[in-house]
Amino acid sequence: MKALLRGAISQIKYLKKVFHLIESGGSTITMQLARTLFIPSNQNKYIRKIFEIWIAIWLNRKFTKQEILNLYIVSVRYDYAVMGLSKAIKHFYGNINKKILTPEESFVLVERLSNVTGTHKQERINYLINKSTVELDLYKINRIYQTLKEQKKIK
Repeated sequence: MKALLRGAISQIKYLKKVFHLIESGGSTITMQLARTLFIPSNQNKYIRKIFEIWIAIWLNRKFTKQEILNLYIVSVRYDYAVMGLSKAIKHFYGNINKKILTPEESFVLVERLSNVTGTHKQERINYLINKSTVELDLYKINRIYQTLKEQKKIK
């Protein structure tokens, strides 16, 4: 319910400014997973939301939070036609030979995951960095985005 309320408030310009919100949807990770796995993209958004809620309740009863998170990471959209974490790493960083991403590389993947428009908005990135519980180097993050822009992987 909290996510749905936040999503609704963030759609209203005045309230978005008052509560210092970035525009967001009202879906939990479980609801996003339900949409990705079970609901066609051409579905009416209100009907889709009802189905998301029902399927999310079912998923929460069948799987642990960790299992849901694992399913989410390997199946959801990170960019246009880029589904799943392994494809996202290859898409954004090429065939890197290391097993662990830097915190800044990981941040960019999470931001891309939650960025439905595929655009680069510095205000949004700064907001997310400020909300992060991990210490991040803004200079390194901006270098990653600049490289991705030069390679035309983001707008």
